[in-house]
Amino acid sequence: KAVLGKTGVEIAYASMTNPAYGKRVIFPHAIVHVGRRWHVRAWCMKRQDFRDFTMGRIHSAESTLERFPLNLDKDKGWETFVELELEAHRKLSPDQQQVVRNEFFSGEKNRFLSIRACLAQYVIFDLKASIDPVHEEPPEFQLEVANSEKLLPLLFK
Repeated sequence: KAVLGKTGVEIAYASMTNPAYGKRVIFPHAIVHVGRRWHVRAWCMKRQDFRDFTMGRIHSAESTLERFPLNLDKDKGWETFVELELEAHRKLSPDQQQVVRNEFFSGEKNRFLSIRACLAQYVIFDLKASIDPVHEEPPEFQLEVANSEKLLPLLFK
């Protein structure tokens, strides 16, 4: 309702950075399912920036009458698309790499996904793709992000 009406929502939200529920007012403009979780993309009054909020971490939500303070085209993380290049992990044997290629890429060497910049971290995490193949190894990681150096500015620190 807030997305359609461009109004605010006061939420009690917990995150990995701030695990105690805290109140904040957000102005959502999109709700998206990425892998295992639903996310709300919204302007956050507390941070004065566009942020992603995992819906499962919202304890309560209450509508406000406040109107969206900005133009949605200001959300560059949402409007910008990036290419995610996936390959079989380099530390798999050639036969294992072929198994992964057959399973994920229809036998091709790699796969390119065009995704919103602000969702890159979530997509990589959900695919369990390595961004550091030297330290993130099989069997936990069967895929790797071949162009991770280009995506580093988008990833959580």
